[in-house]
Amino acid sequence: MIRIILNPKYEHLRDAITQLVHPFRFARSGETLHDGRNTIKHFDCDGLSLAVKRYGHISPLNKVVYGTLRRSKAERAYLHAARLRDLGVDTPEEVAFVEERHYGILRASYFISLYSDYRPVMEVIEETAPDADVQMGLFDQLANFIYHMSTGQASSTAI
Repeated sequence: MIRIILNPKYEHLRDAITQLVHPFRFARSGETLHDGRNTIKHFDCDGLSLAVKRYGHISPLNKVVYGTLRRSKAERAYLHAARLRDLGVDTPEEVAFVEERHYGILRASYFISLYSDYRPVMEVIEETAPDADVQMGLFDQLANFIYHMSTGQASSTAI
């Protein structure tokens, strides 16, 4: 079973997104931006430039946990993108998230956003703060901010 949740603004892309996340199409098309534990690809779709992240290598335990107890990483990324913008953080707009399940067990999930050519946070922090201790402090503050954002609490440390 495939579950597709679309930002209402992009409902017209439902059929195209269904095709993009088909395992054979995803594997064989698009420009690969990152290929590690997760894969991120760039696609042009109906005049829009999209980034599609496929969350991969889900452990057997997490397949059950994300299938029954927690929201998938894709769903959380979709929700957090909107929340970040509400907080004034410039982040690409969420388009959709997709979950593929088999008998209720999560097999794969995808987060789709508008594509941006923003540089990775790690790269910016390393360039901005060449001192390793300062970098660690910035990463700690960022992690604190993200944690508090995900729990719905106000962060005690401003970035």
